[in-house]
Amino acid sequence: NYLEGLSSDTKIISSEDLKGIFADIKTIHQLNLAFLNDLESRTSSYNGSKTRIGDHFVKFCPYFRMYQNYCNNYDNAMVLLTKYSEKQSFNTLCLEIRDKCNGKTLQSLLILPIQRLPRYKLCLTEIVKNTENNHPDIIDLKRALELVEETTTLINERMKEYEARQQVREIEARFEKRVSFVKPHRKFK
Repeated sequence: NYLEGLSSDTKIISSEDLKGIFADIKTIHQLNLAFLNDLESRTSSYNGSKTRIGDHFVKFCPYFRMYQNYCNNYDNAMVLLTKYSEKQSFNTLCLEIRDKCNGKTLQSLLILPIQRLPRYKLCLTEIVKNTENNHPDIIDLKRALELVEETTTLINERMKEYEARQQVREIEARFEKRVSFVKPHRKFK
Protein backbone atom coordinates (compact mmCIF):
# COMPACT_ATOMS: atom_id res chain seq x y z
CA ASN A 1 0.00 0.00 0.00
CA TYR A 2 1.01 3.62 -0.47
CA LEU A 3 1.37 4.49 3.22
CA GLU A 4 3.83 1.68 3.87
CA GLY A 5 5.67 2.21 0.60
CA LEU A 6 6.11 5.94 1.08
CA SER A 7 7.06 5.48 4.74
CA SER A 8 10.04 3.40 3.69
CA ASP A 9 12.16 6.41 2.64
CA THR A 10 12.05 9.65 4.65
CA LYS A 11 14.41 11.26 2.13
CA ILE A 12 11.62 11.19 -0.43
CA ILE A 13 8.83 12.44 1.87
CA SER A 14 9.02 13.64 5.46
CA SER A 15 7.07 11.78 8.12
CA GLU A 16 5.23 15.01 8.95
CA ASP A 17 4.06 15.41 5.35
CA LEU A 18 3.16 11.72 5.23
CA LYS A 19 0.86 12.31 8.22
CA GLY A 20 -0.54 15.35 6.40
CA ILE A 21 -1.42 13.26 3.37
CA PHE A 22 -2.81 10.22 5.14
CA ALA A 23 -4.35 11.97 8.19
CA ASP A 24 -6.63 9.52 10.07
CA ILE A 25 -6.54 6.81 7.40
CA LYS A 26 -5.35 4.07 9.78
CA THR A 27 -8.19 4.76 12.21
CA ILE A 28 -10.74 4.83 9.39
CA HIS A 29 -9.31 1.59 8.01
CA GLN A 30 -9.61 -0.13 11.40
CA LEU A 31 -13.19 1.11 11.79
CA ASN A 32 -14.13 -0.23 8.38
CA LEU A 33 -12.45 -3.59 9.05
CA ALA A 34 -14.47 -3.98 12.25
CA PHE A 35 -17.64 -2.89 10.42
CA LEU A 36 -16.99 -5.34 7.57
CA ASN A 37 -16.19 -8.25 9.89
CA ASP A 38 -19.38 -7.69 11.88
CA LEU A 39 -21.43 -7.37 8.71
CA GLU A 40 -19.92 -10.54 7.22
CA SER A 41 -20.64 -12.50 10.38
CA ARG A 42 -24.27 -11.31 10.19
CA THR A 43 -24.70 -12.31 6.57
CA SER A 44 -22.73 -15.56 6.59
CA SER A 45 -25.91 -17.52 7.25
CA TYR A 46 -28.22 -15.25 5.28
CA ASN A 47 -31.96 -15.73 5.59
CA GLY A 48 -34.01 -13.17 3.66
CA SER A 49 -36.83 -13.09 6.17
CA LYS A 50 -34.71 -13.05 9.35
CA THR A 51 -31.24 -11.62 8.69
CA ARG A 52 -30.82 -8.15 10.15
CA ILE A 53 -28.18 -5.53 9.34
CA GLY A 54 -29.97 -2.29 10.25
CA ASP A 55 -29.03 -2.47 13.91
CA HIS A 56 -25.44 -3.04 12.83
CA PHE A 57 -25.43 0.25 10.89
CA VAL A 58 -27.15 2.00 13.82
CA LYS A 59 -24.43 0.73 16.17
CA PHE A 60 -21.60 1.97 13.93
CA CYS A 61 -23.09 5.33 12.87
CA PRO A 62 -21.59 7.33 15.78
CA TYR A 63 -18.14 6.10 14.75
CA PHE A 64 -18.62 7.35 11.19
CA ARG A 65 -18.02 10.86 12.55
CA MET A 66 -14.33 9.88 12.55
CA TYR A 67 -14.37 10.84 8.88
CA GLN A 68 -14.63 14.53 9.83
CA ASN A 69 -10.89 15.19 10.33
CA TYR A 70 -10.01 13.23 7.22
CA CYS A 71 -12.50 15.23 5.13
CA ASN A 72 -11.28 18.54 6.58
CA ASN A 73 -7.70 17.60 5.77
CA TYR A 74 -8.33 16.35 2.23
CA ASP A 75 -7.55 19.64 0.46
CA ASN A 76 -4.30 19.99 2.43
CA ALA A 77 -3.39 16.44 1.46
CA MET A 78 -3.91 17.27 -2.21
CA VAL A 79 -1.70 20.37 -1.86
CA LEU A 80 1.05 18.20 -0.36
CA LEU A 81 0.66 15.64 -3.14
CA THR A 82 0.98 18.36 -5.75
CA LYS A 83 4.15 19.61 -4.06
CA TYR A 84 5.70 16.15 -3.98
CA SER A 85 4.59 15.23 -7.48
CA GLU A 86 7.19 17.72 -8.71
CA LYS A 87 9.89 15.41 -7.32
CA GLN A 88 11.01 12.63 -9.67
CA SER A 89 11.95 10.30 -6.78
CA PHE A 90 8.43 10.60 -5.35
CA ASN A 91 6.82 9.88 -8.73
CA THR A 92 9.08 6.88 -9.32
CA LEU A 93 8.22 5.39 -5.92
CA CYS A 94 4.50 6.05 -6.49
CA LEU A 95 4.66 4.25 -9.85
CA GLU A 96 6.26 1.22 -8.18
CA ILE A 97 3.58 1.19 -5.48
CA ARG A 98 0.81 1.73 -8.05
CA ASP A 99 1.80 -1.51 -9.79
CA LYS A 100 1.20 -3.32 -6.47
CA CYS A 101 -2.16 -1.55 -6.03
CA ASN A 102 -3.86 -2.82 -9.19
CA GLY A 103 -2.89 0.33 -11.08
CA LYS A 104 -4.76 2.66 -8.72
CA THR A 105 -3.20 6.08 -8.16
CA LEU A 106 -2.73 7.51 -4.70
CA GLN A 107 -5.22 10.29 -5.48
CA SER A 108 -7.87 7.78 -6.56
CA LEU A 109 -7.49 5.92 -3.26
CA LEU A 110 -7.41 9.00 -1.02
CA ILE A 111 -10.83 10.16 -2.24
CA LEU A 112 -12.49 6.85 -1.26
CA PRO A 113 -13.06 7.65 2.45
CA ILE A 114 -14.83 10.86 1.45
CA GLN A 115 -17.11 8.90 -0.87
CA ARG A 116 -17.85 6.18 1.72
CA LEU A 117 -20.71 7.77 3.68
CA PRO A 118 -22.63 8.98 0.61
CA ARG A 119 -22.32 5.42 -0.74
CA TYR A 120 -23.70 4.01 2.51
CA LYS A 121 -26.61 6.43 2.16
CA LEU A 122 -27.31 5.24 -1.39
CA CYS A 123 -26.99 1.61 -0.38
CA LEU A 124 -29.31 1.96 2.61
CA THR A 125 -31.82 3.91 0.51
CA GLU A 126 -31.99 1.00 -1.94
CA ILE A 127 -32.20 -1.59 0.84
CA VAL A 128 -35.05 0.29 2.56
CA LYS A 129 -36.84 0.74 -0.76
CA ASN A 130 -36.63 -3.01 -1.45
CA THR A 131 -37.46 -4.26 2.06
CA GLU A 132 -41.02 -5.19 2.95
CA ASN A 133 -42.69 -3.07 5.62
CA ASN A 134 -43.27 -6.13 7.81
CA HIS A 135 -39.62 -7.28 7.73
CA PRO A 136 -38.09 -7.42 11.24
CA ASP A 137 -35.20 -5.18 10.12
CA ILE A 138 -37.16 -2.34 8.46
CA ILE A 139 -37.30 -0.09 11.54
CA ASP A 140 -33.54 -0.35 12.15
CA LEU A 141 -32.81 0.09 8.44
CA LYS A 142 -34.85 3.30 8.34
CA ARG A 143 -33.16 4.52 11.54
CA ALA A 144 -29.74 3.67 10.08
CA LEU A 145 -30.56 5.63 6.93
CA GLU A 146 -31.60 8.64 9.06
CA LEU A 147 -28.36 8.42 11.07
CA VAL A 148 -26.15 8.11 8.00
CA GLU A 149 -27.94 11.10 6.42
CA GLU A 150 -27.51 13.12 9.65
CA THR A 151 -23.83 12.19 9.91
CA THR A 152 -23.18 13.04 6.26
CA THR A 153 -24.97 16.38 6.64
CA LEU A 154 -23.08 17.16 9.85
CA ILE A 155 -19.72 16.38 8.23
CA ASN A 156 -20.59 18.52 5.19
CA GLU A 157 -21.64 21.44 7.42
CA ARG A 158 -18.50 21.18 9.53
CA MET A 159 -16.35 21.00 6.40
CA LYS A 160 -17.94 24.24 5.18
CA GLU A 161 -17.30 25.86 8.59
CA TYR A 162 -13.70 24.63 8.55
CA GLU A 163 -13.16 26.00 5.04
CA ALA A 164 -14.66 29.36 6.06
CA ARG A 165 -12.31 29.56 9.07
CA GLN A 166 -9.39 28.63 6.80
CA GLN A 167 -10.27 31.56 4.55
CA VAL A 168 -10.20 33.89 7.59
CA ARG A 169 -6.75 32.50 8.49
CA GLU A 170 -5.53 33.12 4.94
CA ILE A 171 -6.75 36.72 5.06
CA GLU A 172 -5.14 37.16 8.46
CA ALA A 173 -1.82 35.87 7.10
CA ARG A 174 -1.77 38.63 4.45
CA PHE A 175 -1.19 41.33 7.06
CA GLU A 176 2.38 42.29 7.91
CA LYS A 177 1.46 43.25 11.46
CA ARG A 178 0.17 40.50 13.66
CA VAL A 179 -3.63 40.65 13.62
CA SER A 180 -6.07 38.18 15.02
CA PHE A 181 -9.23 37.72 12.99
CA VAL A 182 -9.68 34.08 13.90
CA LYS A 183 -12.39 33.80 16.54
CA PRO A 184 -14.86 30.94 17.04
CA HIS A 185 -17.78 33.09 15.85
CA ARG A 186 -16.04 34.46 12.73
CA LYS A 187 -16.25 32.89 9.35
CA PHE A 188 -15.77 34.02 5.81
CA LYS A 189 -18.99 34.39 3.81
